[in-house]
Amino acid sequence: MHQQQTTDKYTLAGIYRLTCPACNKAYMGQAEGNFTVSFNEHKHAFRTKSHTSKFAQHLVEHNHSFGTIHNTMQILRHHRKGPHLNTLERFHIYVEYIINNHISDNQTIFPNKIFDVLLKAHSQENLHPERSDSRSPKHTATFSVIS
Repeated sequence: MHQQQTTDKYTLAGIYRLTCPACNKAYMGQAEGNFTVSFNEHKHAFRTKSHTSKFAQHLVEHNHSFGTIHNTMQILRHHRKGPHLNTLERFHIYVEYIINNHISDNQTIFPNKIFDVLLKAHSQENLHPERSDSRSPKHTATFSVIS
């Protein structure tokens, strides 16, 4: 009999989104080690009113509460540490910035033509799925942009 090995999704690395339970503003981040450690770092910053976390700072400044990992953290992408992880994080921060829903340092947001093209193509595909016929190029990229 083979035993299936299950991995807790929070023990992996990747890109995550923390959502404020009170106002739904989002903080995008990357967990280089695992998601639980990153979540606990934000929670510790909230409890100690430290400025090491923009998410915790937002909650403290607006008198919002800190939720549980299951109702606050959304895992957007599992991925190993490296340049690709940095790009994925910047993309997701940019998406939240474009829709004015981000909790981030404005100095980290820069215009990005490539991200704009990806978002436009993705929105066109969602608006006009009937155009995805054999004559149009197939887009293989999928985005978990907004849930």
